[in-house]
Amino acid sequence: MDARRLDRLLQAHGHAPQTSLGSAAETLSPPPEVEPVPEDPVTRILHHGKTRDYFSMLELPPPTLDALGRPSWEVPAADISKAYRRLSVRVHPDKLPGPEAREAFELLNAAHRALTDPGELELLLRERAKETELRSARVQGGGGLEDRATSVSTQRKAAQDLRRKEAADLQSSVAEHARARLEQAKRRKLALQRREAREAAAAGEEAPGEEDRSERVEVREARPEGPGAPEAAGDGRDDEDRAAELRRKAAAQRRQRHR
Repeated sequence: MDARRLDRLLQAHGHAPQTSLGSAAETLSPPPEVEPVPEDPVTRILHHGKTRDYFSMLELPPPTLDALGRPSWEVPAADISKAYRRLSVRVHPDKLPGPEAREAFELLNAAHRALTDPGELELLLRERAKETELRSARVQGGGGLEDRATSVSTQRKAAQDLRRKEAADLQSSVAEHARARLEQAKRRKLALQRREAREAAAAGEEAPGEEDRSERVEVREARPEGPGAPEAAGDGRDDEDRAAELRRKAAAQRRQRHR
């Protein structure tokens, strides 16, 4: 029984005809292969230089995009310089004479400058972000309506989650900064109080005998001296009373000064 007669019999009994081998092969055919990257360092550098793919040129990880479409590339400058030195030795014009090696060496220098300069790196990341968005849009456009809706919903949820996380991190950082400032203010206040206490204690302590000397001077000033001075009336008890009164006044004056 040939294939055509079998299809007619299946259609008569309500069955769908089978897909031919040729159409199945076209549907399941793999996408066109990406242009392979050359293994030769000079050719590989020239290959990536056509698209300014400095990340692949230096064999460094590519930048990524977060859920909000912002590019990110967390490669230290030391790793960039290390990759540059490793490759520049292999394509240095002194080692590989010729115009292609010289061009590859100049491209390596341009890549190193671009990836270590914040301004140029930002431009490269923006370009890569646009390329990634366009490529993602083409991939989503090739799928069905349900697949595109699912993809958009997933992206929106990821973006919302990222925004909430960043808001929580910012709030936590602000609170931590406020606590640190409060603790610093407390430490400064305590240090000031301790310094004032030390200064007050030092001001209240006089040199040994200073108080007695000041009192004796005040007593001598109150008592007439010299030839022809009249003798004090009464006995020594009056002198002691006057000295005690002067000491009380001197102590009161010192307390007043310390306040």
